[in-house]
Amino acid sequence: MHRPVDYLRKIEYSYTIKLIINIIGNMMKHTLLLFAMVLVVHAGVIKQPESAIAARYPGAVFDKKRALLSDTETARIESLARQKLSSKLMTYYEIKEGKTTRYAVLQTLKVRSKTMTALTFVCEGKITHIEMIAFYEPGEYLPSPRWLATFEGKGAADAIQPKQDIPTITGATLSANAVARASRIALAFVNVKTGQP
Repeated sequence: MHRPVDYLRKIEYSYTIKLIINIIGNMMKHTLLLFAMVLVVHAGVIKQPESAIAARYPGAVFDKKRALLSDTETARIESLARQKLSSKLMTYYEIKEGKTTRYAVLQTLKVRSKTMTALTFVCEGKITHIEMIAFYEPGEYLPSPRWLATFEGKGAADAIQPKQDIPTITGATLSANAVARASRIALAFVNVKTGQP
């Protein structure tokens, strides 16, 4: 025969265990939901190129242009960029602000199994800014604005290579390499098409 106190303790113990399991289960559900939301925010299209340009240079006038490169231009760009082009069709923006003309080169490159799109701003032969426009790899591989800022001021004379003059991204080496490739191509393209150094 059970004593009433022991019986009540068993009921209380059982209730406590169930409560702890429910709390842990809810915490895990919320953590997974939050993680999924972070990935959704970072995956896919992040912003439109035109919005990125307008936010960066509010008073500027800009035009979207496409250039179909000749064989000679392609060879020259590949030589300067130390990188093969995936297409001879390049999309870029000419940005005019007073007497200053800048260029923003839009490129989509493969990272791992999926792609990213970067907008590389170039002025007077130097990278002035990089914006991530789209990123289809998992969100944890998305380069941060702080890391992208390490490209600013780099020009054709620089290596623009992770582990050399650009820091690596821990766990996202392929993303770092893709952004570096896009940067070198953007500088070379602007040089060949406009004559900027």
